[in-house]
Amino acid sequence: MSQSWGIVVKDSDLARRRPGFVEITCTDLAAFRAWSATDQFQTIDMLTVAKARVTAGTMAATALDDLEKITGFNSNPDGLLASRLLRETSGNLVDTVRYDWVHNLMQGGIFVIECESLLAASKPFGVTRAMLQAFLGDAAWEFPKFAATKSKQLHRIFDERRVSTDDPAR
Repeated sequence: MSQSWGIVVKDSDLARRRPGFVEITCTDLAAFRAWSATDQFQTIDMLTVAKARVTAGTMAATALDDLEKITGFNSNPDGLLASRLLRETSGNLVDTVRYDWVHNLMQGGIFVIECESLLAASKPFGVTRAMLQAFLGDAAWEFPKFAATKSKQLHRIFDERRVSTDDPAR
C-alpha cells in the first residue's frame, strides 16, 4: 500500500517479479527510464515467442498475461512493432512514437493531441468530428482481437458531447 495524492493505492506484485521495474505509484522519478528501440523490440520479440509457446501448449497463458502486464505491451504478432520488414525499412520506427500509457489515457495526453491534430488536418477536406465518429463506429471495423473490446468504443472519443465548452477546438 502506498499514499499517492492522499489516496491509498495498493500496488500489485508485478514489479517485484522483474528486477529494475517499479510500480506506477513509485514516487522516485529516477527509478523510471525510457526504453530504447532495442529494448522495445526485444520485449516485442519476447512476447511474440511467449504467445507462440502458449499456442503450442508449452507455456501457461497466465505467464503470458503476467509478461504483458509487466511490460505494458500486448502480444500482437501482426502488430507494427513485430514487423521485421518495417523495422528494417522505416529507419527507427520506435523513435517516431512515444508510448506512455498514463498520458495516452488521460486528458491532455498524447492521444488527445493526436486526435486534435487529425481533426485540424482533416477539416480542409470536409472531414468533420461527426464523420470520424461514424467511420470508427461502423460495425464493419475489425480491431485486433487483443484490443477489440476497448477499440469498439473508440468512436466515442469524437462524440460532440466531448467538445470543451471553454475551447471548442478541444
